[in-house]
Amino acid sequence: MSENDNMYYITEDSELRRVMDETMDWLSNLPEDELRQVYSEMRFPQGVDFSRTIGGTEYTVISHFNQDAEEAIFNKIARLLETEVAG
Repeated sequence: MSENDNMYYITEDSELRRVMDETMDWLSNLPEDELRQVYSEMRFPQGVDFSRTIGGTEYTVISHFNQDAEEAIFNKIARLLETEVAG
């Protein structure tokens, strides 16, 4: 058995991609002041940790947010979205 025999490939959910694209389109058309308002109102759900079983193996994702990070999560999201929109 080779090392690659134990690899599991996760394919992207087309529905998730569609919703992400629609959200990006909507956000990219907002004026800057409205975009900042949207970011300021964003709230991340509690309990974003999850487990998923793929091919008989259970994967657990545990998330955390660094309170001492130099870049706030909203700034990071804004930067990532701007990069994505800029293409």
